[in-house]
Formats: sequence, structure tokens, C-alpha cells
Amino acid sequence: MSLYVALLFAVAVVMMMLKLCSRSKITTDDVRAGGDTLNIAIELSPTGMFWDGDTLAGFHYDVVKKVERLSGRNVVITGFTRLETALKSLSDHRYDIVVSDIPATVKIKNEYMVTSPVAIDRQVLVRHKSSGPVTQVELAGDTVYVPEGSPYIDRIRSLGREIGDTIHVVEDPDYSSEQLVIMTAIGEIKQAVVSERLARRMALDYDSLDISTAISFNQFQSWIVAPGDTALLDSVNVWLSNILIDERH
Repeated sequence: MSLYVALLFAVAVVMMMLKLCSRSKITTDDVRAGGDTLNIAIELSPTGMFWDGDTLAGFHYDVVKKVERLSGRNVVITGFTRLETALKSLSDHRYDIVVSDIPATVKIKNEYMVTSPVAIDRQVLVRHKSSGPVTQVELAGDTVYVPEGSPYIDRIRSLGREIGDTIHVVEDPDYSSEQLVIMTAIGEIKQAVVSERLARRMALDYDSLDISTAISFNQFQSWIVAPGDTALLDSVNVWLSNILIDERH
């Protein structure tokens, strides 16, 4: 069944890529950062960027489009499914900005150049309702799944120390958070840790999911800017500030 999930997701991604390539300023080609064009990578997910009929949608996509209008810069958008791969491309200066559900933790801030907060979110445990709800303490000695290189790993390990026992983490090298949620819903894996915003969105389509167990407190979520580009970081922070101020009024 996991092969079925992988093939189904791969087909969906390919279809999205073909549509992306057909639209102006949207690409999946090998791009290079720099110049007057902003190369922005957005995670393909129900909270990042997805197709709603013939229209691109998603929280992060909508904010990126507002940044494009406000900045007056040409923006090339690339979709990705693995955050770890996108961050490597950012370090190689293929992208100017990577956009995903990234908690602005101390560790993330020490490793990357992060923008001002874009949203507030937290991590939750996603499991099948038939398994019954659990508390954080009941995760002692248990196993959870996350995508390889997930920024949530440190929080899971910290939670293990808080409850006095190890929570085993499986870093899946092939599947995204969205795929892991689907695999949980159909019983292929027991449970996964994802962002609450993603969990709530997917629970609308998979009513077999229990998402009631919080793994973290609310955290600021930020984007990550290419290393060393402090001028771009300052500009993005100004654009985001103006966008968020406008949305509050």
C-alpha cells in the first residue's frame, strides 16, 4: 500500500509540475539566485502551494504573491517536496528564499538566515483514531515518523527528555509530511509529527485522523533566506511587515 501512496503522490506532483511549467514565472527548472529576479522555492502541500481547480493556492503561495506585488521584483516560483533538498539548493544559491512551515527555533536561527515571523503554528501528533488518543507522556519509548531532515526532530527529542524517556524518530528519506499523514490515515504507519496547520487541513479529507496531541507550544514560523544575503533579508522583513500590517486592518 505504501508503494501505492508513493505512486499516487508522484503522479499528483508530476501533474502539478506540468501545470507549473505552463504558467509564466512559475518553473521547476534549475534556476540560479541573484539579479533582479527573486527565485523562491515553496513546498508543495495543502499549506504551502497547491492547485485548487485551475488556480494556484496555499497560504505561503498567497503571501509570496503579495511580496511580488509589493516589491516590484520579478518572482520565479519553484515547487519542492523535500525541505532538506530545498535548503541544500538554497545553500548552493540556486534559490533566494525557501518557504515552508519552518519553526523559528534557536537552532534554526543559528544555522540559517530567517525572516521575521510569517505565521504562528505548532507541531502535533497525527495518528489513526482507532488507535485512541495519547498524551505526551504516553509517547515514552514509542516511535514517530517525520521526513528526513525535518526541523521538528529537535523538538521531539526535547520532549523525550521532558518526559524522561526516548521518543524514537524515523526520518523517512522518501516521503513528505503530507504523504506521511496519508500513510497514517490508511494505516501504513502508526503516527507522524507535522505542523498543526497541515494536520487540520488534511483532517478535513481524512476523518480517520486524530490530531489532538500537541508536541510543541505555539511557535513563530519564518522563511529562510540565502546565506549571506543580508540586504535581501532586510527587504523581505520590510515587505512582510507591510503585508501583515495591512492584513490586520
